[in-house]
Amino acid sequence: MVIDTAIVSELTGVSDAIRDMPVALRAGVLARHEVQSEQALNESLNAQRANLATAERQRANELASSDRRSASLIALALFNAFATALGAISLFDAYRAKRGHPPS
Repeated sequence: MVIDTAIVSELTGVSDAIRDMPVALRAGVLARHEVQSEQALNESLNAQRANLATAERQRANELASSDRRSASLIALALFNAFATALGAISLFDAYRAKRGHPPS
C-alpha cells in the first residue's frame, strides 16, 4: 500500500505541475516520467487511484478481522483466568477440608 500511495502521489504531482506549465514544456516533462500524453497520465493516475482504493479497503478489512481475533483472544484469556482462579479456590478449600480446618 505504501508503494501505491507513493505512485499516486508522484503521478498527482506530475499532473498538477503539468497544468501550470506552458504547453511547449509539457511534452518534455511527460517524456521524463515515461508518459506518452496527458491523457495517458490521467488514465494511469485514475487506475492507480482505483488500485489504491482497493488496497485501502482490503487493509481495512484485514485490520477489522485482526481486531475481532484479538477481542476473541482477550475474552478467552479472561475466561481462562477466571476458571483458573475458581480451580485454585476449589483446591484450597479441598486442602483445608482435608486438614480439618472449618470453612470460613
